[in-house]
Amino acid sequence: MIGALTTMINLDTHVVIFALEDNLNLAEREAMQTEDWAISPIVLWEIAKLVERRRLNLNLDGHRFNQFLNSVDVIPIDINIARTCARLDFRSDPADQLIAATSIVYGIPLVTRQSYPAIKASAFCNMKTFRRALFIRSTAIVLTCASVSLIIVSGCTTDDEPAELDNVPPPTARSGVKPYSGEESFQNRCAVCHGQQADGTATGPPLVNRLYEIGHHPNFSFHNAVNKGVIAHHWNFGDMPPIPNVKPAEINAIICHVRDLQRAEGIAAGEPC
Repeated sequence: MIGALTTMINLDTHVVIFALEDNLNLAEREAMQTEDWAISPIVLWEIAKLVERRRLNLNLDGHRFNQFLNSVDVIPIDINIARTCARLDFRSDPADQLIAATSIVYGIPLVTRQSYPAIKASAFCNMKTFRRALFIRSTAIVLTCASVSLIIVSGCTTDDEPAELDNVPPPTARSGVKPYSGEESFQNRCAVCHGQQADGTATGPPLVNRLYEIGHHPNFSFHNAVNKGVIAHHWNFGDMPPIPNVKPAEINAIICHVRDLQRAEGIAAGEPC
């Protein structure tokens, strides 16, 4: 699937556990084999608590769990997710509230076996069996439906942003006394592999590519790539190692520069910084 356009999917805690226990159903297995994965940090907390209470037999320091962590983007909890949580009514499980709010804010389909009672009241719509998600415009998602075996929850709007929610603020290069130059930082840290115009080289993929549009690779995924590295999955360039000693403000400046380059080529890149 080199170069194929995939969707980032948000996995709830139960689906992660089923994956770790090799107990996925057919639709879940298809989703995890063909799409990029993301989770909320609350999923890691829930798994740790289950292990602590001996309700889950899992070695948190073991190879299987670490392999999973290296394959997933962890979406940070921010003020936009907190505000969205306040609009949801998930009285039975605050963790599910955070997971669902994450999908709303970032426009990422939520893969779950739960049937949330608050879905219809929170700009969600139920989709049945997973097929394949196609992006139109920016983060609007169209999913086809078939027989019930898995619920995928996604934003119901066809606008570029999730319905009735404050837009997620773009990264800014203007924080701090001495702001970073996104272009300069990109040339110093990224261009040797990704090209001077982010158009790729013999050793790294192009970032000015639909694979990296904001709906498929949100800004947090760039932070994760720098801080954690990336296991090769779209291209045959090999794994990307973590880049040490890069401050979040500098990563934000680099993101702004890459988004500007994408926008100039007609790739969905969100609002300018």
